[in-house]
Amino acid sequence: MMRQLFVVALTFALTALLFSLSAPVALAAERSGSQTTAVETIKSTPITQEEALEIAVKDAGFVMDDVFYYDIEKDYEDGAEIYEVEFQVGHQEYSYEIEVQTGRIISYEFEEK
Repeated sequence: MMRQLFVVALTFALTALLFSLSAPVALAAERSGSQTTAVETIKSTPITQEEALEIAVKDAGFVMDDVFYYDIEKDYEDGAEIYEVEFQVGHQEYSYEIEVQTGRIISYEFEEK
């Protein structure tokens, strides 16, 4: 009886330990996913330039009415077709690279003008 209790307690403790170790990884993966794309579901058709701009603006925390200037060019990076999206809000200039096929944000940066 004592041995069975020990085995149950040990199993419970190991399960709790494994769960606690995997939780930060799951949260990091979830957070990473939310930071890399503003598209909630991956599209099966390529996105348009306008959609790429909307993804970038939304990711930066703005709406289209906030955008003062923008420029969008199609390019290739590592064999994937991308949009290079640049826009300005106030004195900040934002640059995004967004994958055409999925709408996934590959990289972004901003600078004070």
